[in-house]
Amino acid sequence: MHPEIDFLKLQIAEYMWPGRHNRLAPVPNFYPADGSTLSNLEVIASLFKQEKPKQSLEIGLSRGISGLLFCKLYESIGAKPAKQHMALDPFQDEDFDQAGVMLIERGGVDGYFNYRTEFSSDGLPKLFAEGKRFDLIYIDGSHLMEDVFIDFFYSYQLLNKGGIMLFDDCADKHVLKVCRFIEAQYTEKLEVLDIAALKGRTGIDNLKYQVGEKLGKTQMRGYRKLVDDANSRRHWASKFIDF
Repeated sequence: MHPEIDFLKLQIAEYMWPGRHNRLAPVPNFYPADGSTLSNLEVIASLFKQEKPKQSLEIGLSRGISGLLFCKLYESIGAKPAKQHMALDPFQDEDFDQAGVMLIERGGVDGYFNYRTEFSSDGLPKLFAEGKRFDLIYIDGSHLMEDVFIDFFYSYQLLNKGGIMLFDDCADKHVLKVCRFIEAQYTEKLEVLDIAALKGRTGIDNLKYQVGEKLGKTQMRGYRKLVDDANSRRHWASKFIDF
């Protein structure tokens, strides 16, 4: 368990039940159903500490759980606050009443945070046009296949060489379809990450996870970009691989 995730749990508990816990009392056994799973957060934390990204992007902020983790991780590696983590979420003000933003502010790490209330289909091409590039992108926005595909297409363009994109909710058929497309068509451009290793799975547990991944039952998939900007686009007449 990463200490940043322990911090995250404390912040969530205090946010949901102000004053209901202290250092002598246990944290309430609560975790929002619509947040990134604790297992996925462990992967993000492990990967972050391994890669030490300089800039990260999150598509979909929701209650700010993963956003808070990203910002706390920047603090933990000694980075100076410089708005390194950006989030896109068009529903943060209207549907969530800025709950995600406030969670990050309450955590005292908002100096690492920047967000835009835009749909990713609008915001991602703007970031590309602005010349922004990222080392780690976490995709957890709309689960409609067409939206996920747009998120992938522009996130791929926005990644630095060696950068990583992570997809949440990959057991969802919409998200899984896009991941299957990536794994069939982008074999020379993207490397599939070993998520089981990042989860610390070995032996029979690792085998079970690999089987679950093949069957499309796992929640997270990740890809590392192997090429620079000059070589990122596929040839217009590339052979289509059935998937």
